[in-house]
Amino acid sequence: MKLSIFVSLFSMVLLPFTAFTKDIENKPITVLKTNNKPFNTSYGTNDNHGWAFINYTVDADAKLTGFEIINSSDFREMEKDVAKFLSNLEFSPALVSGKPTSASKNYFFRLKFHRKKITHSQVSRQFYKDYEMIQSLLDSKDLKNAEAELENIAEHRVKNWVEQAMYYWQQTQLHFYKNDWQNYGNYMDDVLSLSEYLPEPISVPALQNAIEWYVHDKDYPRARLALKRLEQVENVVLDDKTKQEYTLLIGNPINDDSEIKVEKRLDKGSVFFRKLVRNNAVIELKKGSFTQAQLRCANGLAKPLKNKDSYIFEKNAFKNCHILLRTDEPTNFVLTQRS
Repeated sequence: MKLSIFVSLFSMVLLPFTAFTKDIENKPITVLKTNNKPFNTSYGTNDNHGWAFINYTVDADAKLTGFEIINSSDFREMEKDVAKFLSNLEFSPALVSGKPTSASKNYFFRLKFHRKKITHSQVSRQFYKDYEMIQSLLDSKDLKNAEAELENIAEHRVKNWVEQAMYYWQQTQLHFYKNDWQNYGNYMDDVLSLSEYLPEPISVPALQNAIEWYVHDKDYPRARLALKRLEQVENVVLDDKTKQEYTLLIGNPINDDSEIKVEKRLDKGSVFFRKLVRNNAVIELKKGSFTQAQLRCANGLAKPLKNKDSYIFEKNAFKNCHILLRTDEPTNFVLTQRS
């Protein structure tokens, strides 16, 4: 009996140590230090809250080599703020088998402005009044006036993240009724980005719609993220049946190893960024061109193999990989993921 107890204790010590060794030899980019300071504005400064979902790259020498803004606020230019923020960070490079390597990392950047006496973080009375009026127009399918009023509040009312999130939600409704799926998907990306700021009564239908959209668009990692956000909404508990249905809706296409094929259209100046759930992917270009095509992973970067109008992306030993495409003209393509 004493021997058995000794062996069990020895195993408990040995396994974590082995895992710890692997963590040292293989790790993603880490931020060692941030030299950014809080910023307070004056009343004359544009106080729209900003945000950006970014992917940045760091080389083997721990130097920032660039970044891409995948999605960002419509109410504030974010490129300079993101560049300044990243330039004030100190990094440790990703390691593969103990060796430093170039790699990428995702980050959701928030830019919140604080006045000395007032924090602009709540929905204003006028915004709420306008929001209710627009919702009434949407419910009655008066799309022309709803669109005009959305343009009006975008110019005069939308300031903080809560107001932005509510604005994006109404934009998805507008484009749903218009059958404009390109803009519907674009605004749904905004809704998902700011879903934590949606008021509870709005967040539930918004996230349910997000799950259904991303399943339709075959973007299963984002569908899974939307489900996770839905489960985190306060005072909302999914019943077992609903949770199981959503889990199967998202998980089955990922786990069955079948081909995942989707047609996409990019507007001029757009960025396409999607996490791979298969070992390789092929892009068939139908119209337009790409100014940038890259595989960005947590443990490496790679260019695709190009054959005429086809781009072949191979994950190999790479982990947590996203395809990044950029275009400066309207572009149509087909993305096919295979095991």
